[in-house]
Amino acid sequence: MNKFFKILLAAHLPILMSSFFYLCDAQPMQSLDSTSIEPENNIESAELFPLLKSHGSIFNTRNESYNIHKSEIEKLNYISVLEVINQKTTSQPFFSNAFGKRDKLGLNGYYHNATSINGVQQFGAGNSAFSFWTRSADANENIEIFEGAEAIPFANNTGGTLINFQEIAYNTSTPFIRLWGSDVNDDLLSFDGTWSQNFAPNWNFYGGYRSLAGNSRYDNTDVRSRNLRIGFRKTIDSNSQISFSYLHSNNLVGSNSGIDPLNSLDINGDFTDSPVNSIVNFESLNRRNKSHDFIANYTHFSDSTKKQALSVSAYSNYTINHEDFGNLFFNVGSGIETYSNYKLGSNISFEKHINNIFLKTNASIDFIGFENNYSFNKISYLNNSIGVYSALLNYNFKPYFSFKYSNYISNNLLDFGGGIEFKIKGLPFKLDYSLNNVAPNLYQNTAEVEKHSLILLKTEFNISNAKLEINLWNRIITDQIIYGIINTSDKLAGFKYLQNQNLTISGASVNLQFKASENLIFNTDNIYVDLTLITNPAVQGRSPFPMIYSEIETYINIPRGKSEANIGFNWKLASRMNGYGYNDFYDSYYVNPYQSIEPMFDNIEIFARFRLNHAWLKVSFCNPLGTDIYYLAHHRAFNQFFKMSFNWTIR
Repeated sequence: MNKFFKILLAAHLPILMSSFFYLCDAQPMQSLDSTSIEPENNIESAELFPLLKSHGSIFNTRNESYNIHKSEIEKLNYISVLEVINQKTTSQPFFSNAFGKRDKLGLNGYYHNATSINGVQQFGAGNSAFSFWTRSADANENIEIFEGAEAIPFANNTGGTLINFQEIAYNTSTPFIRLWGSDVNDDLLSFDGTWSQNFAPNWNFYGGYRSLAGNSRYDNTDVRSRNLRIGFRKTIDSNSQISFSYLHSNNLVGSNSGIDPLNSLDINGDFTDSPVNSIVNFESLNRRNKSHDFIANYTHFSDSTKKQALSVSAYSNYTINHEDFGNLFFNVGSGIETYSNYKLGSNISFEKHINNIFLKTNASIDFIGFENNYSFNKISYLNNSIGVYSALLNYNFKPYFSFKYSNYISNNLLDFGGGIEFKIKGLPFKLDYSLNNVAPNLYQNTAEVEKHSLILLKTEFNISNAKLEINLWNRIITDQIIYGIINTSDKLAGFKYLQNQNLTISGASVNLQFKASENLIFNTDNIYVDLTLITNPAVQGRSPFPMIYSEIETYINIPRGKSEANIGFNWKLASRMNGYGYNDFYDSYYVNPYQSIEPMFDNIEIFARFRLNHAWLKVSFCNPLGTDIYYLAHHRAFNQFFKMSFNWTIR
């Protein structure tokens, strides 16, 4: 998007709004859902069965997660699914401000979260780790988030959080087409398209393609990514459903590991695009991952009461990793290395209601292999786990507990936890404790098992047009998997694992939503207070997290017939922090040894969102004051940039 077009767009927004509403009719506003169109029964003798809405979810007979439904996503101005989760949860971003990176999200004080698709945990080990950029936001029926003891049986190697992407369900007799596109400052162009239709009674096919290309603020941040998704679904009867999915990703990302503070000017001030002011750590390191995933899911309920269910999954992954080290410090001959890894596995879970008791068991086995590469020789191994979740229902006090035994690269791990839900004078409370283990992956072979002891206390209030959610936590991390940097006299020379690094993180988050009037909406997505105690003397006094982080959003909603407009602003604030740096080699973070970064008090986004029938146009002017925006040390975002996206559903 050139500068002339940006100025023209900003100057003519009022005219666009007026034209927008003039074109609207006065019919009631409706949402065009991928399952809202009844399939045609072309064969009179064929019986049509309803979709099983829990297919691909973690739980089939009850819902214990926080869900982000597909209807909540379409109005957001996003470029990645991680942005969606950040906007819809009380969380702290660990974003590198570089497109395509394996960014993470801090939930309950930490960023080590597990991810799964249709209940199948995504493979992750160093360069093969799951990237949220490869998952289309339009591919999800729900994004489920489990915390504490409720995540334990279903997620390996997590600090207490599981994010499950439930595949979107299509059920249309005529072609269902959905288009999405985005442009960020003329530096990143993205497109996503989906086509789906029932081709026989109770049979559906869908295909989707996503592409993004561009670069971020600094050198060696190019991204070229293509993602393909294809799926079939068969609804066998009213209690059984099976689906087959193929997911392909071809992802090329420049990996600069941030700005070089030794050779760049003014590490805490204004980095410009000048080569002198913004020298990156790694000018030539880049990586391409080509992955192929097959997932088959089967769900069966024993009868129409939906009180007993069996879920079975079979899956495989094959990834080719191409790494170009250029003239870096690794001795790999030509500086270019290609190797592959694979995973074959299956998962089975059973859940049942027995009077007032709910019981769910989950077991999985994975066979994983890697070819020779710069970190280790050819290796193959088995991962397996078995977990149990049980809860007492229909009482004022509802206790639950869970445990999981797993074996991860010869580490025998036992995770367990429990909690209780109760009410005091009508107010709901939830107290949860979990003990989680995070074993080092093959690239982190010198690290110890990271241990998390997490206590959560949650409550919420609903008063008239307002909703207030409060979340308190205390997390103790022992033997944190974290790195330090190795410097030569004038250049970053590598990373080293820091032993005996322990953290205590205590915090609170508040989410307040209310309607001041029918059309004025106020939302504090985050008010996030984080107190961090670091017991390693080498890094004491340098907190990697801001003590206070918040996001405040308010907007005016103007409905008219099938259309609406939202006009408002989002304001992010953060206190002084040292910040972690991002280690591109091992997909982890490193302790920033340099002086604290200045506070970020004025990260503002002014936005307008317009809906015309089944289409959305969303425009944002971000960081209008041109200040430094950062979530990790030495990773700054653009100054003063436009972000525009649209989505359009056609049938």
